Amino acid sequence: MKYEVRIKKKVERGLRELPSNVQKLLFLLITDLQENGPIQKSWQNFSPLGKNRYHCHLNYRYVACWTCRKKEIMIEVYDELIPIESTEYWKEMEKNRIGNLLTGARLKIGLTQTQLAAKLDIRQNMVSDYERGRRTYSGAMARRLSKVLKVKEDRLKYGSAQGAAADADKRRR
Repeated sequence: MKYEVRIKKKVERGLRELPSNVQKLLFLLITDLQENGPIQKSWQNFSPLGKNRYHCHLNYRYVACWTCRKKEIMIEVYDELIPIESTEYWKEMEKNRIGNLLTGARLKIGLTQTQLAAKLDIRQNMVSDYERGRRTYSGAMARRLSKVLKVKEDRLKYGSAQGAAADADKRRR
């Protein structure tokens, strides 16, 4: 064998849950990878995804992705992809879209609520209320938040295209 194929522990736990035919296809792919390396042009929809990253379809629903470094190949299998908007996670985040975007932007630049409040010259509990959706803010505050958090102002405005769903949901409550 020329190449060593590895999988992550969490991936290994899910292998037995794959349909039997997908398990067998994956087994064949792994042996092909071991013997021939990362370039697998004979596999359905094989293509490179970037430097040392590849993928192919095991069937219409399952995709195998792998990376290759030296003589080691790390492989993962992905189930059918679904639109993010149809997930419970997305629906929950959308309920407080502006607050969640605000929190995410604050965390991304590494500020605490207290630090953000100080930069805006407001109280920390106001930042908390904005993030939890318990208080709305003005267009002027959206501009200030945008500047400090380095986020497009429209993303933080109530009534914007991005915020419309959240606004509608709040009006229903």
